[in-house]
Amino acid sequence: KDVRADFSSEKPLKNGYLAYTKDTGIWPARKWHYLPAAIEKNCIRAELPPDTTAYYLAIEDELDNFVSSAYELIH
Repeated sequence: KDVRADFSSEKPLKNGYLAYTKDTGIWPARKWHYLPAAIEKNCIRAELPPDTTAYYLAIEDELDNFVSSAYELIH
């Protein structure tokens, strides 16, 4: 499944990330994994790995500011 989030930034972006987990159960016990995500103009895009149960997308600018989307649960 392809996922995306729109954004705006006044600073040039350095990195895009997909954070995802395949775990279930209590939130603090879940193990999170991180993959690079594509940055295309004002959109960040990534392909979810199989069996993902929750994810969010994040960007990092040239000043190391980090912002993320809200997390999404996969049912």
